[in-house]
Parts: sequence; C-alpha cells; structure tokens
Amino acid sequence: MSNTTHTDLDAEHVVVLVSFQTALFVEGSAYTVEVGHCVPVEGYFVVVANPWGPRATREVMYEKGFVHSPSSGLFTGIKNWMKRLTDRLALKHGVSPTLRRQDIEALPAKLHVLRAMRAFEEAMWKKKDGSMIFVKNETDPLFFELECVFDAVQRVKRRNTPNETKGTTVFVTLRERLDSVHAALRWFRSELARLPPYAVVAMEDLIPASGELIEFSAEAVRSLDSNRCAVHPTDQKNRSGLPFDCCREDVCLLRLVQEHLADHLEGLDADGVPMLVVPPRVCEADGDDLGDSG
Repeated sequence: MSNTTHTDLDAEHVVVLVSFQTALFVEGSAYTVEVGHCVPVEGYFVVVANPWGPRATREVMYEKGFVHSPSSGLFTGIKNWMKRLTDRLALKHGVSPTLRRQDIEALPAKLHVLRAMRAFEEAMWKKKDGSMIFVKNETDPLFFELECVFDAVQRVKRRNTPNETKGTTVFVTLRERLDSVHAALRWFRSELARLPPYAVVAMEDLIPASGELIEFSAEAVRSLDSNRCAVHPTDQKNRSGLPFDCCREDVCLLRLVQEHLADHLEGLDADGVPMLVVPPRVCEADGDDLGDSG
C-alpha cells in the first residue's frame, strides 16, 4: 500500500456511503491481523453524485449490498476460527459460514448458527430485496459489486471533471464502522490485482457537525424494518437480545444525515460544499503488503 495525495475536490462531486461487517475481525486491528480475519460477510454501498449540493441536483448513481455466507476455505490457517466466528456471529453480524451439520452440533452458539443459516437461506430464495445479493461459497459477485461502485464513481468524475478523472474515491462511513471498512477493503485488495486509490473517512470526522445529527437520528432509523436487509429484521436478535448490526441500516442512517447536512450546507455556502476538516486516509492498491493504519 502507498499513501497518495488527496484534495477536497475528491469528495465534492461524488462520495460512497458504505458499511461493512467482517467475519472475524476485531475492532482496532485492521492492519495487524491475518487478512483472513477481514473476510466481509455483509456490505452496502450508495454512490451519491453532488452529495453536498441542492436537493434537486443530488443523484444516486449506484445502490447495492451483499450478504456473504463464506466458504470455510477462506479461514484456512486461522486458529479456532470456527468457534471465534460463530461467537462473533451470535453477538454482532448474524451471518454464518457454510458449515456441516456435524460441525455445528459441537458449537456453544449452535442455535444462533442454525438460526443464521435459516435466515440466510430464506432471504436467498425469496429474493424480495432487490437492493441486496445473497452470496454463498463464492467471492466473484462481491468483487463485481465493488467494481461497479468504482465504475459509478468514475462516471461522475468524467462528467464533472473530464480532464481529471483519476482522483481518489472517498468512502464515507460511521465512525463505529471505520475499522471494519478498512479491514474489508484490505481483504478486497488482497484478492484483486488492483483497486483505484481510495480514502476511508468517518462522517463525524468529515463534517464534525454530523455527530449530533447521527446521534439524534439513529434510533428512528434503526427501529424500522424497511431500513434493514432481509437477513437482519428487527425481530432477529443477537445473544444479548438486541437486533444484529446491519450494513444497510448503517447506510440508511448515513444517507439521511448526508441529505440533511446538504440541505443545511446549501443555506451556508453558495456551492453547498463542506470543508474536509480531517483529511481521509488514502490507499492505493499495488499488491504490496499493508503498513500501519496511521
């Protein structure tokens, strides 16, 4: 990985609102654990053109997400991966890897695993959620979805700055998901030959005023099933009796906050463009090993 320069212009015309959940990753170690910890089990993207401009000019260029029931082969060499993953499943993401029945029987989280597998299968076969794909034992559909995200960003860049289309793709997430997004993109970079330069930044750091709005809006957004994917309805509870984390819900919250901020900024700035108070970290996939998170 190499750091590269970035400017406010990178987030002026287009941003990607994003959230990921990973199978094993523990927050705070996105750049120190084996890359197998960073396998994503869920992700959601919304590419927004002119994100800080007047409401009539804002445009969703791409919106899609995935739930991924990963093959056990992705965790080869990771000690106690099955127990660790299923424990995390029961507490956080509620997405099971593909496991044999005899392997499930010995797990303390057996009931949560069986429930997660059933929820995934039902969502995959019903296919009522057009904004999500449900992927089992494959990774190519995940790569294709990320490529579509970068393609959508480039379309906006070509439209707005035809002479300068390279730039940096800015992924905007919630602060509590920042490490997970870094980790998931690290996994993508380990599997793909190359990714365009990208930056990951928390909305709360990009625009500090967003913190209060996120806190104010979170409960209302998270209480609606319509904001959650088919695998994570509000009545599907984790081991603590709370709804599982849901990437689609995270991005619905980000989108609501982004729209309110854009309307507010429109009244403060003739261009409707916020100042990036904290520069996002920029990454360029080049096949090299990753350094510290900085």
